[in-house]
Amino acid sequence: MARNVKFGTEQTRFEQTFSKINISQKSVARPEVPLPEPPPEKNPVADLLQEAQKAFNSGDMAKAEAAFLRVLSDFDRDNGAAEYGLGLIASKKGDSDQAKQYFDRVVRNDSVERGMKTWSYIYRGRIADLECERELAVENYQQAIKVGDDSQNAQAAAREGLQKAYGDACK
Repeated sequence: MARNVKFGTEQTRFEQTFSKINISQKSVARPEVPLPEPPPEKNPVADLLQEAQKAFNSGDMAKAEAAFLRVLSDFDRDNGAAEYGLGLIASKKGDSDQAKQYFDRVVRNDSVERGMKTWSYIYRGRIADLECERELAVENYQQAIKVGDDSQNAQAAAREGLQKAYGDACK
């Protein structure tokens, strides 16, 4: 069979056939570069709350109060976290009337975190105890237990408030 193959004829046929074959242009392979993640959206409320919390924790009550008030005035007049923070600041300042107002707003706020609500009841109970209003204090401690959150041992603090009055001003 190999004797019947004519090299010249086959070479010509190969060249004719080869020239008719379309050679597709090979695209240059580019490495895939992942797109960078879009930057997180700015959340001015969260940023202000974080700034206020840092100021509070470092003892800068004026800066913390200004940031909490700005959240309420500029972004969300019912922000439970800001009201809770302002209640704590008022308590530290010894302004029990102001503290009660803020803690009252927190316990009525349905969107506030359960831990803040629980501690607001406890603080309301403690203020009532300091003002010699034991029945009101007990109601608040019971509400704290009913909310059920145990952030920072809240349930133990509420049970302790039920057992004995906070402070000794009313003996």
